[in-house]
Amino acid sequence: MARADAVASLTDLGFTELESRAYIAVLESGPVTGYRVAQQIGKAGANTYKALESLARRGAIVCDRGETALYRALAPDALARSLADQYAERSRRAAGALAHIGEPRGDHRVYRVENGEQVYARCAEMLNGATSSAFADAFPAALARVRPLLEAAADRGVKVAVKTYEPVAIAGALTATGADGRATLERWPGEWLNVAVDGSATLLAFFERGGETVRQAVWTDSPYISLIYQSALAREIGMAVLQERLAGIDLPASARRALREAAALGDPAFLQRSPTRRRARSRSKGT
Repeated sequence: MARADAVASLTDLGFTELESRAYIAVLESGPVTGYRVAQQIGKAGANTYKALESLARRGAIVCDRGETALYRALAPDALARSLADQYAERSRRAAGALAHIGEPRGDHRVYRVENGEQVYARCAEMLNGATSSAFADAFPAALARVRPLLEAAADRGVKVAVKTYEPVAIAGALTATGADGRATLERWPGEWLNVAVDGSATLLAFFERGGETVRQAVWTDSPYISLIYQSALAREIGMAVLQERLAGIDLPASARRALREAAALGDPAFLQRSPTRRRARSRSKGT
């Protein structure tokens, strides 16, 4: 299983299966001849030598071309750094080439986002491009992924406000943990990351526990939807701020009641129709 995982991890990085197996063989046995690598992986010599040459061009292995060519693998951590540098350079070149073509046009539709990496990439694009405001409502694992982006936006002078569900410091941002933060974490069977920036773009994502596997996620650059959602988020964060600031203060009974009533409006038990109500409605339709 460990070898299969290693092969899969390399193919995810753009190696062919044969190249992946050849690299692992060289890593295990090197310095080693190409003939020996072919024997280890059970492949024809000609195909194996082609894979080894490809690996050498990519810097994954080096070759001592003496009387008998011997191959030696780059250490895994050095290989990872090299591949990251290569990818970053290719990304910069691609961005420069594509910049001359133009920018995507806004169309105000709502788009489904398919996986976690796309969610975080879209979130990064939003927060890196924010110029005025960036508001977020995030569970712990998802918040940990985007926290550097929020801090970078705040450092640029963007107004950043975040509702959290356990205490966390985000440099330059207004943060508030709701009074029912722990209960909310326990109640929901996953975790969310909801972000709105500049009243012009909104991302709503719900993950499995851990903040990686997406259950449902959507993104839109609709100004109407974004303004409505960011306004709602501002009031949600504002209520959490009030709850934090007023905790432990001896308030009049009327003020405490008003706070409870306002907070209760956001309780899922209030927002969602209960099973009892659904059953009662079904029975009434059947009579």
